[in-house]
Amino acid sequence: MPLEGGIQDLGMRSLSALDALHEYDTDTKIAWRVVQLYTNEGHHFTVRNRTTGSISNEQDLLARAQGYITVQLAVGTFKESFAIFEEFFFGLLRLWLTRYLGSLSDLEVTFARVLKAGSLDAGRRSGKDARNACVRRSRRG
Repeated sequence: MPLEGGIQDLGMRSLSALDALHEYDTDTKIAWRVVQLYTNEGHHFTVRNRTTGSISNEQDLLARAQGYITVQLAVGTFKESFAIFEEFFFGLLRLWLTRYLGSLSDLEVTFARVLKAGSLDAGRRSGKDARNACVRRSRRG
């Protein structure tokens, strides 16, 4: 597939995943609102969690609903949106490097350098130090 087509396909998949995530977030909030309205009309019910065996009634669920929406749903939605971004970014990187692999031809990273770095930040510092040393050597002449 040509690069342009691959990027368009990747973009459409990412947008579709974001749309589905937005639907999930909105539908979940609506479902909790329905539980609230149903309970406020005087209806009573209980639910049993088959995994834990716990039993909750409508008041128990309402007491937990706000936390579910503002914490768990918000955190889960954020994490999923970040995962979609990661999939897009690394997919774009894969497409780009597949097409323009030669753009990395001057890059040299030894396995020993990676192991000595110990962390990403240390590796970045090491890379900057090596680059600065090369610049100093080239200026000397």
